[in-house]
Amino acid sequence: MAKKLLVGTDIFDKLIKSNGYYVDKTEILYELVEEMPNEVTLFTRPRRRVRRR
Repeated sequence: MAKKLLVGTDIFDKLIKSNGYYVDKTEILYELVEEMPNEVTLFTRPRRRVRRR
């Protein structure tokens, strides 16, 4: 079965069970923080969606 791009999935278990891709961006964050000459770096996180039942 081919892997899927599950846009907006924020539950890791669901991602794995649905055979979706997981992208680890840890190295990119390290480069931004440690290797760039910025005085300030701001990381915002996406808003959480309200779960409707």
